[in-house]
Amino acid sequence: MQRDAEIQNIKVLTVEDIALNQLLMKTLLDDFGFQSDIVANGKLAVEKLQANSYDIILMDLQMPVMNGFEATEYIRNKLNSKIQ
Repeated sequence: MQRDAEIQNIKVLTVEDIALNQLLMKTLLDDFGFQSDIVANGKLAVEKLQANSYDIILMDLQMPVMNGFEATEYIRNKLNSKIQ
């Protein structure tokens, strides 16, 4: 299956604490040809965003350490990110 060049350059950060859901997301994102990273909580997502750039963040809301609401607020307000 030939991939669109624009899709291959999209970087996705998935923030999910459940291993089975992480595997599912990795499989789906790989099948579509996206570049992706997966982390297990909002704190790790913030750290990833400080070191890398992403086009899309897929954020779980209920996670340990820093939940999705807290992470999204931090990303938008402290990192001034406009990522969708």
